[in-house]
Amino acid sequence: MFRDVLAETSPGSPAESGPSESDTPSPGAEVRCLMAMERGQRVRLVTESLPSTHRPLLEAMGLCNDCDLHICLSSGTCIIDIDGSRLGISRQVARSIMAIPVGP
Repeated sequence: MFRDVLAETSPGSPAESGPSESDTPSPGAEVRCLMAMERGQRVRLVTESLPSTHRPLLEAMGLCNDCDLHICLSSGTCIIDIDGSRLGISRQVARSIMAIPVGP
């Protein structure tokens, strides 16, 4: 099922846009794993932190190119909102994905 999605996924997508000034991390913002973020927090994904073994599948689900995420729940399974779609990520994978807080 996901093989078809991965084969059709292109590196660039029209939905990707550069960060606006209000979305830039504040000076001194620290990089933390998704499990360390608080519920309701807005974060920017650090693409280089995606585990290489999971990267194609995570990118097919929307986790790519420094995207912005909203943390919905970060205990047990990490649930994130990506452009209105919610995605559940296991605790182990969420601990390996790094992000920078960009807003409340």
